[in-house]
Amino acid sequence: MLFHNLKNPKSTEYVIQNTYRIGNVINGDFAKEALILLSEQYKVLKTAILSEGISEPLQVIYKDRIPEYIEIDIRDKDSALKDEVYREVARKEVERGFHLEQDSLMRVTCIKYGEQDTRLIWTMHHIIVDGWCMNTLLEQFFLYYNGLKDGRRALEFERDIKTGMNVEYSSYIHWLRKQDKEKARDYWKKLLADYDNVCDIPAIVEPENTIDQVHRLSIKVDKMTTAKMRKCADDNSSTINTIVEVVCGILLQNWNRTEDVVFGKVVSGRNADIAGIENMIGLLINTIPTRVHTENGMAIRELIKIQQRQGTESTKYDFYSLAEIQSTTAQMSNLIKVLYVFENYTSGLNEEVGDEEQEY
Repeated sequence: MLFHNLKNPKSTEYVIQNTYRIGNVINGDFAKEALILLSEQYKVLKTAILSEGISEPLQVIYKDRIPEYIEIDIRDKDSALKDEVYREVARKEVERGFHLEQDSLMRVTCIKYGEQDTRLIWTMHHIIVDGWCMNTLLEQFFLYYNGLKDGRRALEFERDIKTGMNVEYSSYIHWLRKQDKEKARDYWKKLLADYDNVCDIPAIVEPENTIDQVHRLSIKVDKMTTAKMRKCADDNSSTINTIVEVVCGILLQNWNRTEDVVFGKVVSGRNADIAGIENMIGLLINTIPTRVHTENGMAIRELIKIQQRQGTESTKYDFYSLAEIQSTTAQMSNLIKVLYVFENYTSGLNEEVGDEEQEY
């Protein structure tokens, strides 16, 4: 992510944004204090990424870095104009991006939308968090906010933070440094041995010029199809993730007219043997190669079992850097052209927070 930021500082490809509708008016003073407490509990939110004038980039934590909080009041505007302002503010927050050394890498914009309607636009750089973190961050923010609103002092929360058993992101970094990287390198090298293709989905027509970085197409799967997928997974001692992974592999094989494809799979990184890692705030995800290789006459059940074994084995080595994995292959940085993500973390939404979420 740092490489891509340095290569194209204006790119917004690693800017994460979630928007939430709150069914009451947010007090700005309490919100700002809650964000400060949040960054005290999760020090990674005070991160800066230093790279200029040094031989090796550093992730540092500033003692007094405060999350940015912005408040906009549009309660006096008509409904149509409110929606326009709201979406424009969200869009500009993404386009604004982040300077990885100078900016707070987390900022929250509070839009006072109606008398009992507030919109929170939560914008962060992906280099310090992954999607798994958002539920924890949101819940903890409202725990602090509601406590302050009910009369608790910030000093009480600060004392709890200092004496509490909080799992810092640095624990993951220490764990990562202890892993057997040579063994991991050998595993990935063996998995990708003799692979000589480049799996891609080329455009059918020349795409139109656009400033948008991402377009999203959403498709809902009906309950009956989901039930069939679960049964297929159960019958083959597999998971729905593996079933979808197999389907993705077969689709790419047909598209590329080959029986052997490799695509990237994003993993959570939450399988590390660290107590409390499921609530850790930081960037733990990684992208690893998934290889789907079939032969004439192979039954789908056999392929599912092969992919399930590969997924289980790969989990032991999914901490290994993708750049290092690619360096052992003939394709190098062209190894992965298609990315597959199976997300199963919660969105962070509940009745108190609201029912609207957007990600950019």
